[in-house]
Amino acid sequence: MKWALRSQLKEINEFIENLKSMDSDEIGLLVAVSAHIKNSYAQDGHYINDPIIYTAQNPLAAVEFGKLIRFMQKQKRPEYAAGVMVWLHTMRAGINLNLRSRARVMWGELERGFKSAPLHVWTINAPDGSRLNIKNYDTFPIGFDPEPK
Repeated sequence: MKWALRSQLKEINEFIENLKSMDSDEIGLLVAVSAHIKNSYAQDGHYINDPIIYTAQNPLAAVEFGKLIRFMQKQKRPEYAAGVMVWLHTMRAGINLNLRSRARVMWGELERGFKSAPLHVWTINAPDGSRLNIKNYDTFPIGFDPEPK
């Protein structure tokens, strides 16, 4: 298990470093896409916005998100692959307390894109051709507020 934790820590740290190199508008697109993914899952009865509970009920959630990332990459939809990566890292942190603080840092970086996320509703379409559903785009998943209270 230690090798998996090391690998996952490396991956989330690289993701955070990439976010740090992005401006707020670029992150806004990622926030819009990740909100759309969250809302799409919710429409199907999967409440991923509570990752700790969701992963307890669906222990293979992170594996499924990994498969979805590879599928989106094959479909030449890097913006969706990146949006799913947000949830992959969040799900992993829902499973493993050792990743939780890094996921909070990731969400802190994503917060920089909250203001510009609504502008991206018209930038790209969802994979099914519909407009992005970014309802509650400016909220953190339960347990992943960058500054826990």
